[in-house]
Amino acid sequence: MQTPLPSALPPSVRKAHEVVMAKSEGEFTLLDRKVLNVLLARAYKNLGGPAIHRISMKDLIDLFSDSGRAGPIKESLERLWKQSIAIDYIDEDGHPRSLRCHYLSFDLCHIEAGYLDYAFDKILMRFIHNPKVYSIIQLDTVRRFKTAGGLKLYEQMIAYYGRHHPVWVVSLNEAHDFFEATGIYRTRFDRFRERVVDVAVREVNNLSGFDVAVEYDTSGRGGKIVGLKFSATPKTDERIASPANGPPVWSKRRDENTVDMFMGASDKEYFAPPMLRDDTLAEGRIICGSDANVLEKIQVWHDEFGRRGYGSDPDETFLAWLRMDLAHKRDPEVQDLDVTAIFENLMGDA
Repeated sequence: MQTPLPSALPPSVRKAHEVVMAKSEGEFTLLDRKVLNVLLARAYKNLGGPAIHRISMKDLIDLFSDSGRAGPIKESLERLWKQSIAIDYIDEDGHPRSLRCHYLSFDLCHIEAGYLDYAFDKILMRFIHNPKVYSIIQLDTVRRFKTAGGLKLYEQMIAYYGRHHPVWVVSLNEAHDFFEATGIYRTRFDRFRERVVDVAVREVNNLSGFDVAVEYDTSGRGGKIVGLKFSATPKTDERIASPANGPPVWSKRRDENTVDMFMGASDKEYFAPPMLRDDTLAEGRIICGSDANVLEKIQVWHDEFGRRGYGSDPDETFLAWLRMDLAHKRDPEVQDLDVTAIFENLMGDA
């Protein structure tokens, strides 16, 4: 049985697209990626404040060390500090840029009951703090992954899942770089497909709230593979009910009286965000059309109404708010109305 998330952690965190796509210049493990997500989640609400963040070593050990010892966590922190990462991106002026840095620096108490103080690389902060394009990472889902490729594909495709056109297209070389393939996996496509891509797709489909399919683009008479196209779609009712999908992300709840260190309130006061159904997400994408990203709208809804509660039917409440919010932007006749005030009144009657 999976250890519940510590009360100091939110259930999800925004992870910038550039950080998801970052390539390691050394060997990064699945544990490293999981630890980074937790450190990012623990710090996220305070990224605009003090540069140094703190987390209990016991929390990290309980979450990620099967042996109950700090050794694997300490080795992971060493790699996150020591190994370089590469981010290639386009700046606001449309110019290609290359960034090289480390993930973090840290001050570690070697007593296992002590604390880890850490800070993200300053140059990396431009992406971590208020990212323009990001994935909303569910930490309980992240913890269940067994392969680094599967986790990285999940982080990438969850950003596309909420889009009007949920497809990610890459060249074969870009796919090699994304999955950090080496050796025979770069020279033998059949091995890369079977041992890397298929494994990652299967794991995402087993663990996440959506399904991913992959198609291969060919070129020339020999049908040489030159690119891959990943698409994300809602799970069918049969797939949702399948035991392979595991428990819902929000199925585990902590003591409702436990005070959340981020929010300064207990779940009874705060109302933990619900896991919306896949059909709700599908309807939300239709409502948004090309005007908005439904996952970003869900985050706005959480941020604005989390402390007020979500009503007896969170799915219908969200869709009602989404229609009202987008109508406010689309229809000139209602642009002067205070959507927040109207919705709060409706919630008061729920």
